[in-house]
Amino acid sequence: MLLSAALLVSYWLDGYLLGLAHGLVAATIVGVAASRVRAPKGEQGIGDLLRSAGKERQVWGWVDDVAVQGGQVDHLVVTREGGVVAIDSRWSSEELTPELLADDVHRALLTARRAAQVLDTRDRAPVVRPLLVYWGSIQAEVRKLPVRNLEGVELLAGRELRAWLRRQNGRPVERGDARSILKAVRDHRRRAGTAASAPAAAPWSGTTYLAVASDAAS
Repeated sequence: MLLSAALLVSYWLDGYLLGLAHGLVAATIVGVAASRVRAPKGEQGIGDLLRSAGKERQVWGWVDDVAVQGGQVDHLVVTREGGVVAIDSRWSSEELTPELLADDVHRALLTARRAAQVLDTRDRAPVVRPLLVYWGSIQAEVRKLPVRNLEGVELLAGRELRAWLRRQNGRPVERGDARSILKAVRDHRRRAGTAASAPAAAPWSGTTYLAVASDAAS
């Protein structure tokens, strides 16, 4: 559309005005492209949010792309007050139909249950809570849902994740348990032959932030 406008302007103008018009069109194109680059997009957006949550002491750490039987957990997060959460991230511009929602919920439930088996560190599998996080234009439809929890799967628009993490309480995870869980995930990744990267722990007000860096940040 912008190119068509530029061609139309070129037909009617010349000299200084033509150059000015072309400059304005070019600036508009660059601005649109830049805004798309800056927009949070799915996995990158969640990684940024989790890093902020770690600095604010809302999560102990997380691991990205955890392979489980028949699928993958996009982000396995050990929170401080909200237990262990399996985040299933979705980027979509589609309509949020009942069929799409049912399929996403089923998949999130299945991967969370299988992730719990990976995290069996003390002769029992810890509870892993499934969380569906949507990105893209579909977020507007997610916000309009009258029910935001289906079969135990919570549904969020991407920009709601930070506020959701701040609200978590009642499922505290001790520092030692967090270490055990994150170690179990790293061991699982090594056994599965996948690459994992864990930076040196950094102190946060006398405690240890156990963040496991995402692949994109490594």
